Amino acid sequence: MTERSVDELVDLARTQSPAYRVERYRGRLAAYGGPAVESMLALREDTVLGYFAVTVLDAMADHGVEGASSCSGFTRRPAELTFTFPNGSSQKVKLEDIPGSQTFDLSASNADSVVITATATNGLEAAPISISEIEFFKKS
Repeated sequence: MTERSVDELVDLARTQSPAYRVERYRGRLAAYGGPAVESMLALREDTVLGYFAVTVLDAMADHGVEGASSCSGFTRRPAELTFTFPNGSSQKVKLEDIPGSQTFDLSASNADSVVITATATNGLEAAPISISEIEFFKKS
């Protein structure tokens, strides 16, 4: 029996129920290792195969396949944050969907608290929103 390509397996998985596709195709795709990583990373945003792709990436990561980390597949990343200050004013900040830190200025003065709301996100709609760290610096 000839082994199917990554694209052929993905096409077959798309036609199956979620439970069956994980049972039948996750291991087969994970066995491809590195050559399937890019395909699975691209599929994380797919409305039908997003969760499946994350499970394949997790299986790959468990076996040490480089680049197979899928942690962002389970979370949405903020695309826009709204900062609301005690005086009722607010400021929106657009974020890039890239790893690493981003810096921006807020125009509040004498604020001792702030409510932060993610008003737009990137990632799977059903996933929780994740922010790893926010650091504030006071201008002197």
